[in-house]
Amino acid sequence: MATVRDVVNGALRRLGVLDVSEDAEAEVAAVALAAYNAMHAEAYHAGWIAGTWTDLGLNDTAAIGPAYAESAKAAVAVRIAPDYGREVGRRLALDGARWMAMVAAANPPKATFERGFRCEDVDQEYGASV
Repeated sequence: MATVRDVVNGALRRLGVLDVSEDAEAEVAAVALAAYNAMHAEAYHAGWIAGTWTDLGLNDTAAIGPAYAESAKAAVAVRIAPDYGREVGRRLALDGARWMAMVAAANPPKATFERGFRCEDVDQEYGASV
């Protein structure tokens, strides 16, 4: 299982902020860590992650399976690209979008009248039909 540090360093490498052999220093890692936790908190609040959610630290095991690791790195990279003045290319954008699609497909949110959930909302926001 990957650690959160693996995902953070991978995201920073995808952006070209780190070289292949580098690990992020604390200040740089904090930006990507915040993006990682925000990304997962959003998925949890959308109903795509069961149980409870608390923010993770760099040395914690990433709350993702091995199949999600590379797309999670890309999703974090897409989120932090503006912080580093980096452009998001088509490949990175597609890889990052794949993370959200994989999580959503594996854990569809529960439709409730209280939340006002409509399939059209998902179509507009994520560009995919449910």
